[in-house]
Formats: sequence, structure tokens, C-alpha cells
Amino acid sequence: PVELLGFFNPLTLLGGEKQVVEGVTVISWFLAFLFMAGAQPVGEELIFRGVFYTGLLKQFSQVQSIAIAALVFAGFHFLFDPTYFWWGFVQPLILGFTAGIVRAATQSTQAAIGTHFMFGFFVVLRALVRSIAANLEALDASFRGGGNDLAGRVDMLRVLTRLPLEALASADALVPTPGLPVGCQWA
Repeated sequence: PVELLGFFNPLTLLGGEKQVVEGVTVISWFLAFLFMAGAQPVGEELIFRGVFYTGLLKQFSQVQSIAIAALVFAGFHFLFDPTYFWWGFVQPLILGFTAGIVRAATQSTQAAIGTHFMFGFFVVLRALVRSIAANLEALDASFRGGGNDLAGRVDMLRVLTRLPLEALASADALVPTPGLPVGCQWA
């Protein structure tokens, strides 16, 4: 349905939040960030917290206006992703309430845009970290499937030292392995 509006869902481009696809390019990540943390927050907040919420305030209390705008916001998102209740309704509802409260407290649509920006930023960041972790698991599995386990582990560490973000994303996977020298420990 999103494609019918002439837009794309950047998480679909990345393989979705629910799954990770190999071979995602840097351009895909850039486009996802641009859309999820740029265009989408500005457009949606101008509509829902700038125009719609302001119009609701003329007929309802502040609390009622926040709730109605949040429910309509979540319903709008659920139309585009009805297969996943959590991602399609619950999270947009939480974001709608949060952005609405920020808008009401600051009297600024820009503050609501900033709130939405941070939400989008962390959604893309979470997808990126999950993708890195999945790629590291696949790389580790390929080394473990090879002949020389010690050589595979040393090669894995060489890969990680060239990719510090990947090492950071999977730092909790580094645990001591008996029998290997310090610096060559990969479990």
C-alpha cells in the first residue's frame, strides 16, 4: 500500500525490521535514514501535530486531542502495515502519544518533529545493528565450517579490527575461549 502513494518503505528496502537480508548497500541505509529520520517525521508531524492536533483543540480538551491524534496516527500506520500489530499500531501509538505530549508541553510542532526524528533514527540504528550482528554470525559460521578453527578465528578478528562498528555491535559475543592466546578469543 505504501508504494501506491509513490513512497517506499525503507525497512522493506533493508529487509524489514523483522528480518535481515544480506547484501544491503550503504545507499539503502542512507535512504532509510533520510526517509525514517528526515522526510517522514517532518511530513507526519506537520500533518498530525501541526494541523490535526491544532484543529482538535478547538473542540476537545488537550488530553482528548492528544489521544485522538495519537489513535488516528496509529490507525494510519496500521493501514500500511496490518500484518504486524506491534510495528503497525502499538509503536506508532506510543510515538503519537509521546509526540502529542511534547507538542502540548512545548507548544511547538518543531519539538514534535524532533521527537519523531529521534524515534526514526533509533529504528534505523536498531535495524543496522541487527543487520551487522546477523552478518557477523554468518561470517563466524563460515569460518567455523572451514578446516582450521584457529585460523578462522584469527581471520575473524582481523575482519573485526577493520570494521570497528561491527565489533562494537557484537562486543557481547566476545568471550574467552580456552586454549587460545589472548586476542584470539572468539566464542
